[in-house]
Amino acid sequence: HCFDWPTAWYSVRAGSSYHTTGGNVINAETITNHPSYNPDTAEYDISIVFLVSSLTFSAGVATIPLPEQDQYTPEGSRAVVSGWGALTEGGSSPIQLQAVGVPIVSNERCAALYQVLGWAVTDSMLCAGYDEGG
Repeated sequence: HCFDWPTAWYSVRAGSSYHTTGGNVINAETITNHPSYNPDTAEYDISIVFLVSSLTFSAGVATIPLPEQDQYTPEGSRAVVSGWGALTEGGSSPIQLQAVGVPIVSNERCAALYQVLGWAVTDSMLCAGYDEGG
């Protein structure tokens, strides 16, 4: 998930939920992955992207609040996840950004579900979704 390709390959389209149209495209200037990021385990899978120019805020371009350091998010709280992933197994990527609300799940519950796949869940991760997927 973290940025593995050269910075020049990345840009941000702000002000549009479409993959290839609308909004303003601004190139990435610098990308900094978390210093403890591990691509084999997905621990600390978060990055900061600095852009070559500032965003212009509007109704379609805004900031989002980040939690305080060590802020606890209770199990069952709602989170919004978004992305360009396929909507069906083996399907193609959508042209419009997808988003859905899902519940926060305890790391213990998440670890039990992922243990079948041989994947570890650590304290550096936040789990959200449904047992049946999604």
